[in-house]
Amino acid sequence: MKPIILVRHAQSQHHVNGLTGGWTDTGLTDLGRRQAAYLVSRLKQELEGKLVRMVCSALKRAWQPHPRAETWRQFYQRVAGVMERLAGEQEELLFVVTHGGTLVNIVAWWLQLDIEVLSRLSFGAHPASVSVFGSNQWGDHELERLNDTAHLYAAGLAEGLLKG
Repeated sequence: MKPIILVRHAQSQHHVNGLTGGWTDTGLTDLGRRQAAYLVSRLKQELEGKLVRMVCSALKRAWQPHPRAETWRQFYQRVAGVMERLAGEQEELLFVVTHGGTLVNIVAWWLQLDIEVLSRLSFGAHPASVSVFGSNQWGDHELERLNDTAHLYAAGLAEGLLKG
């Protein structure tokens, strides 16, 4: 299986205005636009010459397919179903731009965690972070990177990433 690359969208207006993202279709902040520019530059270097399939949202900041209220279990099952389909169709690198909650479910799907565990854990993913999944020579799922923000630190755009 080829790698799967997850990117959480950069800082959005809902982050700074104290809103929950969900279906609120807010754009990026000035910082978010700078974060996105550095993210694009980094990914351009890392992915140059590679065939990539990109999956992204119609929302201004990333991806979610069905606007309706759902339980966490339904949310996980929806996300896992989409990822199973995408992975089954995968002929190239899969590049997914996503939201924080969706990213938690994708990580849980990849690591094949029991759905009941999701009520007790989370995976941090800062805006404009990169996570990479792959498989080893035996086909075991590997988490190569999670919440990688080195490009933001290098650019001096890491403000607020460390929780104090």
